[in-house]
Amino acid sequence: RPCLYYQIGNCDGWCRRGMSAEAYRSGISKAVLLLEGKPSQVERELQMEMEQAAEELRFECAAELRDRCQSIALLGKRQQLVAGGMADTDAVGLQQEGEKSAFAVLHYIGGELLDKDARLFSIPLEEDAASVISSVLHQYYASRGRIPRQVLLPCPLENLEDFMRMLTQQAGHPVHVAVPQRGEKAEQVRLAGENAAQRLQQAAGREERENRLLEALQKLLSLERLPKRIEAYDISNTGGACLSITYDF
Repeated sequence: RPCLYYQIGNCDGWCRRGMSAEAYRSGISKAVLLLEGKPSQVERELQMEMEQAAEELRFECAAELRDRCQSIALLGKRQQLVAGGMADTDAVGLQQEGEKSAFAVLHYIGGELLDKDARLFSIPLEEDAASVISSVLHQYYASRGRIPRQVLLPCPLENLEDFMRMLTQQAGHPVHVAVPQRGEKAEQVRLAGENAAQRLQQAAGREERENRLLEALQKLLSLERLPKRIEAYDISNTGGACLSITYDF
């Protein structure tokens, strides 16, 4: 018996008896094409299936295939819109907390997110976001081989023209730098900011776990202070007869 997802129309119910392996493979193939960003190919295949169902007088099936074609056509249009605006773009995000900051760069090529960088660093408390991003991006792109045609920032830079000129000279093609306020581009900058926030949270969690472990080690070894450096030596040749641990305060 199929589950509730089949009853509410969210699953084709492949667990039912009588479902063919050929139909299942066809459905998986279409799902793969959608994930690969090829909705137009899926739309063509569904169009052919719809016409065949209509010729065989299976009008209910043809209507269902028609609705799927329309949904996939809308998906394709949206992907084309995103691809047009994010064809070769880096979206930058920044998150600050105390003396630590994290920045993330999402790399879009052909409208698809193909790579991302997220880095953690320390900053003086008096530094504002614009100064931090300006300093970090100059270092980041100076050592990066590939420069995009568009860079999206979460806030404006004081030396924006100099920054654009540097990227253009390094890339060998015009590079546009913008601070989007709305739309798809602003959404990508927001996502980059979320990636930076996650990087900062991960670092904070790891530091907290390390401190707990060091406190436990301090108590176990009856140390006056937390150990700052631990050295371990391979003692397999002595059969475990001796052990040497060095720690600094």
